[in-house]
Amino acid sequence: MNRVLAVGVLFVLPCLVVDGILPAQALLIDVALEASDAGTAGDFDGDGMADVGEYRSGGFGLWRIRRSTDSGVLQVLWGEPSLGDSPEAADYDGDGTADFAVYRRTTGEWFIADAAGISGAIAWGAPSLGDLPIPADYDGDGKVDIAVYRNSTGEWFILESGGDRADHIQWGAPSLDDVPVPADYDGDGRTEIAVYRNSTGEWFISYSGGGMSTVAWGSPSLGDMPVPADYDGDGRADIAVYRPQTSSTETNWFVWNSGGGGGTVMTLAGVVPVPADYDGDGRTDFATYTPGRFEPRAGFLPPFFAVHNSSSGMLTTTEGGGEADAIPLNRPTALASAN
Repeated sequence: MNRVLAVGVLFVLPCLVVDGILPAQALLIDVALEASDAGTAGDFDGDGMADVGEYRSGGFGLWRIRRSTDSGVLQVLWGEPSLGDSPEAADYDGDGTADFAVYRRTTGEWFIADAAGISGAIAWGAPSLGDLPIPADYDGDGKVDIAVYRNSTGEWFILESGGDRADHIQWGAPSLDDVPVPADYDGDGRTEIAVYRNSTGEWFISYSGGGMSTVAWGSPSLGDMPVPADYDGDGRADIAVYRPQTSSTETNWFVWNSGGGGGTVMTLAGVVPVPADYDGDGRTDFATYTPGRFEPRAGFLPPFFAVHNSSSGMLTTTEGGGEADAIPLNRPTALASAN
């Protein structure tokens, strides 16, 4: 037996712990006593603030999380990269903290480690038909549902969190390069079915309460990526795009506020957008991840996260792990499902 200290809780594990790295079984306890029922996306320690983190797509499926509570680093093994596992962390059990989860792209299976225990393989997806993972709370019960978007047909397949109901919805035109952008656009607590058309820059939203809308917001010729989130804190996701920069001074975030009061723009350099509520004020913060790279004169520059905190207006940076195979967490669904 090995005694392990994790997030301030001492417990006993019948397993080997190497270099401070915990297997996911070690986390199946309630380490966040103050976690709210309505969790913040990407919040692994339950303090209401998203944590920056990476998943290593090579090697042993190592997760590295920088906790916002104390800046400590939590390292967890969960996933088998050689079988095509991709990180799909979300609050599947509704306890207010993100659960470690992977979608196996070779078999269409989901493996989730939550506070109640480790789930067996949940078969939900057909990789041969181009299914992409799009977990979200579609039924509004406070628990994230397992779901896939069929990239070959534009179909959505949703397994509601109770496990006794499944939804099948046709919404999307793969021939027009539609990508899934699920989010709660009307603020009713349920995630809407929606797509962003990469060929035209249009958004097509099917509201959970009925009706639909089409919004032109994005410039495909400039490489715009859809990054919907609640940037203004009104409880409704805003339509937004992230534009790769050709210079560090170019404006590269464009948000259409859900209240209809016009747009918001922001300049924040980086390679991968990773917006989330990192300061816990109820508003999504603009954030980017820059992978590690080698510069001829400077040598190796480690990866880092850059976050523009909406509460203070200050820019904070956090160094990543440094591995070339690291995938940043908190990527928008359209980017996460494609990787």
